[in-house]
Amino acid sequence: MRTDHLEERRRFISEAFHSLNQPLTGLHCGLEIAVQKPRSEDEYRQRIGEGIENAGTVLRLVRALRQLVEATDRGERFGTVGLSMLLSQLKSELEVVAETAAVGLEVECECDAQVQGDPGKLMAALGGLAAMEMEGCDPGARVKIIAKPAKRQVVLSITADGTRKSPPDGPAAKLEEIRRHAAFSYLWTVGGDFEVLPAGIKIKLAATK
Repeated sequence: MRTDHLEERRRFISEAFHSLNQPLTGLHCGLEIAVQKPRSEDEYRQRIGEGIENAGTVLRLVRALRQLVEATDRGERFGTVGLSMLLSQLKSELEVVAETAAVGLEVECECDAQVQGDPGKLMAALGGLAAMEMEGCDPGARVKIIAKPAKRQVVLSITADGTRKSPPDGPAAKLEEIRRHAAFSYLWTVGGDFEVLPAGIKIKLAATK
């Protein structure tokens, strides 16, 4: 991983941990207010519901932070990975996400290259990026994952055709940002790179074959 990527990663992890403050503060304050005086059953239900929501946000952020922290671990099964088979498995995994989001999914592999990585972690990184593209689209959109050969590289594009939802805000925005950065960090770790496009992401992976 290059020095500039390491510096960006350190800065991002520091900022990401600060993002836990908002839901944790909301959870603490809500519970503190709830026990200050007797309340009706409906009021207690409301406070408990708000607490559950904030606790859920904290749990999702913690899981994403763990993925981010572990992204520089190349993985126990690190080695050469057949891209065609990987994308075939990825398509099967993503079909459930596509159905839930009511978007189309197209996966094409125009080369039989091998790349470096742990198959599980590499699929999680690529799948996470593709899933976020699908979740960010309005129903009826179409997400395409296309792999093409380049000089000693494979260029893999994840693009979306169709209208997009409004960007999330608050903790939801931070969660998406952490998930995205965790995927990018693993790609950096295995020698890959990426470019953010207006309607998607272009990923470059070194080809070993």
